[in-house]
Amino acid sequence: MMTCAEATNRFWEYLDESLAGPHREVLEAHLGLCRQCCGELELARVLRGHLASQPIGESLPEDVRGRIDLFLQELSHE
Repeated sequence: MMTCAEATNRFWEYLDESLAGPHREVLEAHLGLCRQCCGELELARVLRGHLASQPIGESLPEDVRGRIDLFLQELSHE
C-alpha cells in the first residue's frame, strides 16, 4: 500500500501522464481510498492549470512564488 507521502510525490508525474504501469495503478488505488490525497491532487490540478494559463515570460510576484515553494516543500515532506 502506498503512503500519502509517496502519493503526493507522484502527483506531478501523474498529472503529466508520465506515471505508467504499476506505479500508476498503485497511486490510483490509493486515491480510491484516501480523501485527503484526492483533495491535494485536485489542488495540484488546479494549480497546474492556473500556472499553464499564465503568459510565458510573466513572472510571479515574490510572495506568490514563496507560498508555492512552501506548499511544494510541505507536500514533499508528508
